[in-house]
Amino acid sequence: MLKSLGIFILIFCGCTSKHKENKNSVIVTVRFKNLGEERPDSVVKYAKDGITREIPDLFADNISRDERQKVETALRIGTLENGFDGEQIRINGNEYGEYKNGWNRFLIFTKKASWTADVYYIRYAVDDGFFQTIASLQYQKHSLGEPKSGWKAFEDSVNNLGLFTLPHYSNVHGYGKDLATDERSYEVEIGRNNYCRIYSYPEPNLRVNKFVEVKNFMHIIDFIKREFKFPKPVDKD
Repeated sequence: MLKSLGIFILIFCGCTSKHKENKNSVIVTVRFKNLGEERPDSVVKYAKDGITREIPDLFADNISRDERQKVETALRIGTLENGFDGEQIRINGNEYGEYKNGWNRFLIFTKKASWTADVYYIRYAVDDGFFQTIASLQYQKHSLGEPKSGWKAFEDSVNNLGLFTLPHYSNVHGYGKDLATDERSYEVEIGRNNYCRIYSYPEPNLRVNKFVEVKNFMHIIDFIKREFKFPKPVDKD
């Protein structure tokens, strides 16, 4: 299986947290209990409840789904599986190399009355047991303010670049032929009213010249990086 950022193919159950007010981008630590618990691996069967869910089996696997939802709880962002009141875009990136001390960038764009943008820097401590599991998670949250071109132009640009319509990598002919077991991925989640979509690209930088879909996706990532000034993650609690 792929080891994807933020959705490692692991398992944990229950958590305790040392939550602090994060107004000054302090580091929040969340510790998990019952590590390494054995359980069957199966694909979740979603209810027929009027919600359109475009979720690949990789992300509907009960183990990775449980873990994703625990991380969402730790970050206090909730799941997008049941849609979102307004619109939300989440991009969990393959960007550990850009920051020191294991921080990875997790972006959330939210539209209610107006758009907002936040970056969560996340890192994990891993425990090896029957399953390799996340023993603890640390995160810090920063507001990004407005994009340089303004929200209307930003929304039009990511739409025109294909953020909402690019296929999951398994639907790109030839993409999966040379995947390694430990590749990390960019993952995109989109939530709207009664709608959820997830797709990913493992190690897109290695394949940007092979697949037009990957090239288009990396155009989106580069555009976002140009539009916002990203603060550096802090390293002291």
